[in-house]
Amino acid sequence: DKACAWTSLLDAVEQWRRLHQQPIDQPTIKQMRLIETLAPRERKLVLKLGRGMLNKEIAKDLQLKEDTIKTYRKQVALKLGVSGPQLIRLATLYRSWCLNAG
Repeated sequence: DKACAWTSLLDAVEQWRRLHQQPIDQPTIKQMRLIETLAPRERKLVLKLGRGMLNKEIAKDLQLKEDTIKTYRKQVALKLGVSGPQLIRLATLYRSWCLNAG
């Protein structure tokens, strides 16, 4: 749910992972590392998607048009070899990974 607080979401994901003992699969790790090769604005987009921000909110924050954000999303998904919903999942995992790494 997009209205869910970020910390609640992270807690739920961590509880699910512990319950199912599911490690992140290797293709996902490879894709998360590919995010590091994206252009700076594309990486910002991924981090904002990982926070659950909507296209409109991202556009306002980056001072771009919403159509530009939609184009970036498509480009990033293509570069990472994922669908739109998979991009959101990957962005959430990437943001969590960055928080844990730093």
